[in-house]
Amino acid sequence: MRNLNFRSATDFEDFCCWWMREIVSKSVGRDVNFACFGSSGQAQGGVDIISWPINTLPVVAQCKWYSRPFTLENLEVELKKTDNYPNPIQHYFLLTTASPHTSIQNAMPDGYLTHTRKDGTSFKVHIRYWSQLENINFLPLFARQRYFPEVQFTSIIQPNPNAMEEQFAHLKQLLEQKLPVAHLDWLEKWDFSSGYMNSTDFDPFDELVYDYHLVKSSFDRSDNVFLDTPLRLKMYQCLPAGNGFFQALVAFRDSVSSHVIGDAINGKQALSVLDLPNRHTITRQWISNAEYLAKKYRDIAL
Repeated sequence: MRNLNFRSATDFEDFCCWWMREIVSKSVGRDVNFACFGSSGQAQGGVDIISWPINTLPVVAQCKWYSRPFTLENLEVELKKTDNYPNPIQHYFLLTTASPHTSIQNAMPDGYLTHTRKDGTSFKVHIRYWSQLENINFLPLFARQRYFPEVQFTSIIQPNPNAMEEQFAHLKQLLEQKLPVAHLDWLEKWDFSSGYMNSTDFDPFDELVYDYHLVKSSFDRSDNVFLDTPLRLKMYQCLPAGNGFFQALVAFRDSVSSHVIGDAINGKQALSVLDLPNRHTITRQWISNAEYLAKKYRDIAL
């Protein structure tokens, strides 16, 4: 993707969460959510990106927004830092905007190298270059517009109005079955500024996102690999017209799942950010994403 440039290291790191999801999906056929590990200034043990929840998959990534060369010596410095990473690692990805360097290519005749940590455990090291990424079709339209605002992205598929009407009808039926109006009421009435929510309220949104990512993967690749349940077949019939709603759903779900910690509040299982120092920033994002998702819901179902 030589003609697109990130504006900041933060944007690139955020993008890498989507990139890792795509890498894992192609490698093992699983839809795994990835999130940033900690923040600048914190001890991260050479790891920027983790699967979320953290125990989902022992796969991590380090992001390097570089214009200068990134050499084998630089890589070894980063790998040494993983001695201080407290969790298991089986695969480590270095994702970078730097150009390929011969020192790393020579060290990876099989496409990867193996690193052994101080505790005796080892993991495979892979490197992926932004310049060699063929496309960003896995990236939702709203994310493309965020990272590259100077580019006018449009939908590749232009369905005819009759097809879109039929797809919206399928989406309305799907929402009636999986997210009835009671869930819309919750989006509009829950006090997200409280810093927590009950798990039972959030779970239906989380579960629908999981299926959407699998269905979207099959849709983009024109295959039926993940169309193995009635729900996913129904969801497939909603595309591409329903992508706008589902992208709003993903944005809401990710803004919650990327930060929350399981808790028990008022005798119920809850998801909470009450102990996080940046909780007010997080809850403002919850409010904004919930309002937008509720609007998209009303536009389709009511």
